[in-house]
Amino acid sequence: MATLTKPKIKRQFNAKLDTKRRVTIRGAKSEYYEITEYDNGKLVLEPRVLVDPELLKHIDTAVKDYKKGNKGTPLDWSKYPEI
Repeated sequence: MATLTKPKIKRQFNAKLDTKRRVTIRGAKSEYYEITEYDNGKLVLEPRVLVDPELLKHIDTAVKDYKKGNKGTPLDWSKYPEI
């Protein structure tokens, strides 16, 4: 059975809300974050990658075609960001 190790703190800093009640994350690695707010005031930010809606349309179409037995040309994944 694998044991879970407690993650190490990479960095920790204080932040102040600006006049529009926003916080800036210095050196942020992601553009988008999912935020979970707990009833004790704790906030947890997890980086997110948003998927291009056109890519989702291509995937839906490909799945429908595959289920019908139609196999088209492979999708060129090189034009999409690596997830």
